[in-house]
Amino acid sequence: MSPSKLNYRPDIDGIRALAVIAVIIFHAFPLLAKGGFVGVDIFFVISGYLITGIIVKSLKDRTFSFKDFYARRIRRIFPALIVVLIATWFAGWLFLTPTEYVFLGKHITAGALFGSNIILANESGYFDSSSDLKPLLNLWSLGVEEQFYLLWPVILFVCWRKKISLKWIALGVIAVSFSWNIWTTFLWNIFSIGLYPYGNYYLPFSRFWEILAGGLLIDLDRKQENLPVQNKIYLGRFSCQDILSIVGFAGLLVCIFGFNKELPYPGVCALVPIVSTMLLLAAGSDSWINRNLLGNRYIVFVGLVSYPLYLWHWPVLAFARIISYDTLSIEVRLICIAITVTLAMLTYFLVEKSVQSIFSRKRVAITSLLCTGLLLVVFLGLYIGHTNGFEKRFPALEGYAQKMKSFSNTFDIAAKSSKCFFVTEDAVDELREYEKNNCLNNPVNGKPYMLLVGDSHAASIFPGVYHDFEERTNIGRLMAGYCIPMIENLNYRNHTDSTDRCQRINAYIFSKIREAKPDILLVDAYYLAYALQDGWSYPNFISDFVENINQLKVSGLKHIIVIGQVPTWKPSLREVLERSLMRRNYIAERSKVGLDEDSIKVDSILKAEKWKSGVYYIPIVDNLCDQYGCLTMVGKNFPNDLITLDYGHLTEKASIYIVKN
Repeated sequence: MSPSKLNYRPDIDGIRALAVIAVIIFHAFPLLAKGGFVGVDIFFVISGYLITGIIVKSLKDRTFSFKDFYARRIRRIFPALIVVLIATWFAGWLFLTPTEYVFLGKHITAGALFGSNIILANESGYFDSSSDLKPLLNLWSLGVEEQFYLLWPVILFVCWRKKISLKWIALGVIAVSFSWNIWTTFLWNIFSIGLYPYGNYYLPFSRFWEILAGGLLIDLDRKQENLPVQNKIYLGRFSCQDILSIVGFAGLLVCIFGFNKELPYPGVCALVPIVSTMLLLAAGSDSWINRNLLGNRYIVFVGLVSYPLYLWHWPVLAFARIISYDTLSIEVRLICIAITVTLAMLTYFLVEKSVQSIFSRKRVAITSLLCTGLLLVVFLGLYIGHTNGFEKRFPALEGYAQKMKSFSNTFDIAAKSSKCFFVTEDAVDELREYEKNNCLNNPVNGKPYMLLVGDSHAASIFPGVYHDFEERTNIGRLMAGYCIPMIENLNYRNHTDSTDRCQRINAYIFSKIREAKPDILLVDAYYLAYALQDGWSYPNFISDFVENINQLKVSGLKHIIVIGQVPTWKPSLREVLERSLMRRNYIAERSKVGLDEDSIKVDSILKAEKWKSGVYYIPIVDNLCDQYGCLTMVGKNFPNDLITLDYGHLTEKASIYIVKN
C-alpha cells in the first residue's frame, strides 16, 4: 500500500519562505534582521508538524513502514546535501590552505553523517575558529533534525502498538527537553560561567522540544483526524483562525526584528517563535494571513526552494569572508545572495525535481544510489585529513600540516598549562585550586613580589614574565578565562563574562591583592572583547576598568603595570600567513592584511586614559607595529616563531620577546 500523506498546504511553504529569508538576511545583513536566527526554530516546528502528521496518519491507516519512511527522508534530504558537500569540497581545494582544508574535511564528514551539531558543540570555546569562517556551520540544524528522526518514528511506532498515549509521551519528551534547555541556557548561566550555552545551542537535547511542539498540533488520538480543524468561529469580522494567524505572524516578526544574539538562546525566549509558528500552523490554510500572504504563489515558490537556499547561502558567504579576510561590503553580500539564489534554483530543478520524478519508478535504485553518494562524500572528507589537506597543491606549505599540529600542541600548553589559570565551571573549585597550587606564591626570601592577574591573555604572557623575572622576583598569578578582569563589583550580567562565577573570582582576587600588597601588580586582558565585541562587551568597561585600577593604586599599591592590548588578527595570524605563502610564497615581516583595527583603536583609548601616578600603561602596539603594519614573527622560522597562533593569544616565544623589549 502507498503511504499516507497529509493534504498539501501551500501556506506551510510560505512559512518556510519566511524562515529562510529571515536566516539569510540575518547572516548577510545582520543589522536588518537581528533576530533572523529564529528561522531555524521555525523550520523545526514545521518539520515536527509535517513528519509527525505523516507518521501518525500512516499508523492510523496501517500503512506505516520504517523502510518507506527512511527512503522518503533520504529522497528529500540527500540529493541537495550531496551536491552542496561536493561543491564545498571543490571550493576548499581551490581556496583553502592545507590546515583550513583539513578542518573543512572534518566538517564535510560530520555533515554527511548528520553530526555537525556535535562537532560544533565540542569546538565552542576560547580557542575556537570564528564561526563566520566555517563553511558548513549551517548543517548543525540538519544534524539535530535527523538525530531526532532516528528516535521519534520508533517511539511513535512502539507506543502505537502498545496502545500507549502518544500525546502524553510527546508532552513528556517536551518537558524533559525544555527543562534541559532552560537549565543550560538560563540557570547554568547564573550559577556558572556561561560556557555551556555555546555548545548547548547546537545539542539535540535542547532542541527536540521545538520539533515536538509542531507534532503536538497533530491529533495524536487513535481515532480522530489531524488538526487543524477548519470549522470557523467568528469574533466580529475575524474568525478565530484569522486571529491565530495574525497573532502568530506578528509574533514571528517581533522575533525576527526584535530579538538579537545577546539573548540567552534558545532558553525561554525560544517559546515566542515556537508558539507563534504553532499558531500559524493551527490557523489553517484558509485563515487570512495564511491565505493572502503566506499562500501567495511567489512566496510559496521561495518556500519550495527553501531547503537548497538554506544549504547554499552559508558556504557562499563563508568562502567570500575567507577570501576577503575582512567584513564583506554590501555589494559583495548582494552578489553572494544572487549566487545563492542561482545555485538553489539549479539544485531544485536539476537535482531535486529529477530525483523526485525518478523516485516513484525506481525507489530502491535511487535510495541505494543516494546512500552510496553520501558514503562517497564521507570518504572524501576523511581523505582530506589523510593527505594533510592535499598540501602538495602548494609546494611552500608541503610538510606544513604536521609542523602545525606539533606547534599547535605546544601553543596550547603555553596558553593554558599554568596551574593558576582556569576556565572551569565552578568558582568554588577554582578558588580552592588557587590556594592548593600556591598561586599567590607569597614572598619569603626578601625578593620583590610581583602578582600577575587577568584572563587567558595574561596566561599567554606568563611564560615571558616568568622567563625574565623569575630569578629577581617572587611571581604570583591569579588568572581566569571567560571573565572580565579587574572590576570588583560586576553589576551587569550577560551570557559570557560577568556571571556569578566571575563576580566571586574577582572579589577573591581583589581581596588577595589588598592582603598581599604586591610590589608590582601586572594586569593583562583581552580589552578589545570587553570594550567592543558583540557577546562580550561590558557597559562602560574602559572607565570602570581604569577606575578600579586607580583605586587600587590609591589604596597603597606601589606600582601597577597594565600590559596593553596586543594587535589581533582576523581570522587568525596563522591563517593570514598561510594564505600569504599559498598565494605569493612569501611571508612579510610586518603586515596590515587581516589586522583587526579595533585592537589598535582600543590600545589608543587605553593609552589616552588618565592613570594615577604609579600606574603604567605599556602599549604593546607601539612595540609591535609601525606604518608598515604589525610584526608577524619574532624570527624567521614559520610557524614556530609566530607572534600568535590564533587571533591574539601570544606564543611562548612572542611573550618572551615582548616582555624583554
